Amino acid sequence: MYKWFLNIVFFAITALGAAAGLQAQSNLDEQIAKLKADPSNPAVREQIIKTASEMKPPPEIPEAARRAFVQGNTLAKEAKDVAGQQLAIAAYKDAVLAAPWWGDPYFNLARTEELIGSFAAARESLGWFIKTKPGEKEEREAQDRIYSLEAKEKLAQATATNEAETARRKAEEQQRLRDEEAALWQNSAWNVLFGKRNLNGTAQKDGQTVRFHHDSNLDGPFLRGTLQDGNVQYWTYNAVGCGDRPVTVTASADRRRFEFMAPGCAIAPTPQMTSSGPRLVFFWEGSMILTVVTKK
Repeated sequence: MYKWFLNIVFFAITALGAAAGLQAQSNLDEQIAKLKADPSNPAVREQIIKTASEMKPPPEIPEAARRAFVQGNTLAKEAKDVAGQQLAIAAYKDAVLAAPWWGDPYFNLARTEELIGSFAAARESLGWFIKTKPGEKEEREAQDRIYSLEAKEKLAQATATNEAETARRKAEEQQRLRDEEAALWQNSAWNVLFGKRNLNGTAQKDGQTVRFHHDSNLDGPFLRGTLQDGNVQYWTYNAVGCGDRPVTVTASADRRRFEFMAPGCAIAPTPQMTSSGPRLVFFWEGSMILTVVTKK
């Protein structure tokens, strides 16, 4: 009789335990469904980890989670660049979505996020790893790693701030130089040295197009072209009646001196020339140097 009573109690306890296990699994499945609908909900994820930790025995790892975890490990190992690491991160996230109570994917996720410089995300992943209670030693190592990530994040922020400041100063300096150059080209007076002659001239700038001419003869020989980067400019030179001819101009770094070889040519005399004048008028080639002397 007593033995029969003990058997009844045993089966009753077993039945109650099975019912409780089924209820816990049902609760877990419901919570996982909520998390899949809203993966960024930390409260639901934390509740899942708590529910799973209370289940005896613990819930099995779904095959979908194992598949994603193994693929994440392979991708992380074989990745050659950030794009490859991003694929590994996506796989690990699939694993922790299918089995939010499983610590290993969180740990590997954090390691991969750290590799691409996502230090805040890596700290968050390690935080979830600790919540899965992997063991005292593992929790201690994970917490120390979080401290290390905090330092790396501070260093990255300082570097980014410094780079941004450097870029800002460079942009300001480039703008200053552009403003200075624009002021220089606004009807600046130039000294033109051609052989032994010194002639005053001005330079005009419309956008990036420049034109030099002599004050004494606006229709006389002139130099024009598009202002280019660097010290070598490819412009055209025009002497009266000779037409445009390409010339290579060497500019100084400050754009205040230009040197080129003026090409020579010969043209027929104009009607204004006397009958005793030459049959041809020669413009001799020679080295020409233009230097700015004042700014108006």
